[in-house]
Amino acid sequence: MNEISVFRPGDVSYLRIAAPDPARSAAFYSAVFGWKVRPDADAFQDGTGHVIGHFMTDLPVAGEAGVVPYIYVEDIDEALARVTDAGGQVTTKPYPEGDLWVAMTRDPAGNAIGVWQHGPRSLLYSVRSRTILLFLGRRPSPAASCSCRAAVLLRPAQGGGRR
Repeated sequence: MNEISVFRPGDVSYLRIAAPDPARSAAFYSAVFGWKVRPDADAFQDGTGHVIGHFMTDLPVAGEAGVVPYIYVEDIDEALARVTDAGGQVTTKPYPEGDLWVAMTRDPAGNAIGVWQHGPRSLLYSVRSRTILLFLGRRPSPAASCSCRAAVLLRPAQGGGRR
C-alpha cells in the first residue's frame, strides 16, 4: 500500500487560504469538506491527505479574483446545505456541465470556492410543478457497467394543502 504524500511532482499540494478568523475558517472547511485541522486551527490537511496548508490572517480575501479552487464532492446538494449551515454562502446554484454538476460558494471569510460532482444529482427539484424526484439506491461508480436505481416522485396535495 502506498503512503499518501504531498510530495508529488506537478500536483497542487499546498494552499494558503485568507482567513481573518482562522478558527471560523477551520470549522467551516472541517464541517463542509471533512478537512483535518490542527488544534491551533491555522494548519489543515484536505480529505485525501494530498493537500496541506494554512489559514492566513495577513492575506487579503480575493473573492473571485485570482485562482479559484474547485473541490470535488460526492453529493453537491448535501455539500451546499453544509456550506450554508457552516456560515458560508451559495453564490451560483448547481448547473450542468457535461456529466458534472458545478456550483460556486463563498466561505465565511468571503473566499470563492467551486464545488463539483460527477454524475446525476441525488435530489432534483422541479420549481414549476413543485415536484421532487428522489433517487434511491447506490450512486453508480465510474467503473460499473450497469446500475440499478429506484425513483420516488413526490408531489404536493391538490390545492397546495397538507394532508
